[in-house]
Amino acid sequence: MAYKERGRHRLARSLGEALASAVLAGCPDRPVSQQSVRPQILLVPVPSTAAAARARGGGDHLRPLAAQVGRRLRANGQRCQVLDALVARPRPDSAGLSSAERAANRSGAFAVRRSARAALKQDCVVVIVDDLVTTGATLAEVSRVLTGAGAAPSHAAVVAATVKRFAHIGSAVADAD
Repeated sequence: MAYKERGRHRLARSLGEALASAVLAGCPDRPVSQQSVRPQILLVPVPSTAAAARARGGGDHLRPLAAQVGRRLRANGQRCQVLDALVARPRPDSAGLSSAERAANRSGAFAVRRSARAALKQDCVVVIVDDLVTTGATLAEVSRVLTGAGAAPSHAAVVAATVKRFAHIGSAVADAD
């Protein structure tokens, strides 16, 4: 959250290295012409809305992070491209929304940039890059949009995930003991 909300962009390097390791772990080699090579990885950062970027002081915080991931992957000999494939449509902030409300809030929230359509048709491994997974609604919507453009993501690399707390389940488990 310090990276995203407080502008602690010095964290991009260490966060990028961690995400690059996660991306490599999720992209196994595949045989191509009798050789085992890694296919090109296409990193697609999830964009912020213009209003959210302005509220944080301008700029999209995930683009520099994805660029750091790309640099790290290329330094390890991996073919990689960061593609600003998506545009975020205006929508209310999802803080404080329930899972169902978040899903509704994300429906139609992203569109593929016309300039990115050709790159999305390449034979490559598409990886969504995001900062935080809360309910998975954003990843599901981005995946739906990219798949519709012909580039089904193989996985996502995220900085953090929230832990959903179900107090009533914990008490039910305790009662069953």
